[in-house]
Amino acid sequence: MSRNRSISTAAAMSIERTTSANSTVTCLRELPLPYSLALRLRDAAVAPEVICEYVAVELTALEDLYQLAEAKLAAASHREP
Repeated sequence: MSRNRSISTAAAMSIERTTSANSTVTCLRELPLPYSLALRLRDAAVAPEVICEYVAVELTALEDLYQLAEAKLAAASHREP
């Protein structure tokens, strides 16, 4: 019975992570493209210089762009039902 409970707990945790990931993806889709793209590329470990080219910002402004994007993502996730 303990083994079944462990499997059930692991499955529930996996579903929760999947639901959370799906929610994040949904919220990312709601963001303006430069913000969404910057966060996705950063999460994919793309070089900052390359991200700057894609979103048309200077390297010195990239951290500020990330902060704005994260704030917009947080706001979108709070609106999520």
